[in-house]
Amino acid sequence: MKQLYFRVMDPNGLHVRPSCMVAECLKKYHCDSFVEWGKKVVKGKDLVSIQKLQVPRDEIILFSLRGEQEEEAYEDLKMLLERLQGKMG
Repeated sequence: MKQLYFRVMDPNGLHVRPSCMVAECLKKYHCDSFVEWGKKVVKGKDLVSIQKLQVPRDEIILFSLRGEQEEEAYEDLKMLLERLQGKMG
C-alpha cells in the first residue's frame, strides 16, 4: 500500500477541477484508491464522492493506493498534486 498526504491550498478548497483531475488520473491504474479526510473515506476514482467530502482550504487529505499498479498510480498522482500545489500555492 502506498499513501500520500496533500494539503489543500486553493482558496476554494478541493473543488471540481482538481477533483476531476485526481479521479481521471487514478482511473488509469489497476489498483484500489481512496481519499480520506477526517473520518470520511471515499473511492479515489469517483469524482462525485470526492466532491461530497467538501474539503476546505488548509486541510490535509490522505490518498491510499493498493493493488497491482499502486506504484505507478502513486508516482502519477504525486506529480499531479505537485502541479496543482504550484498553481494553488
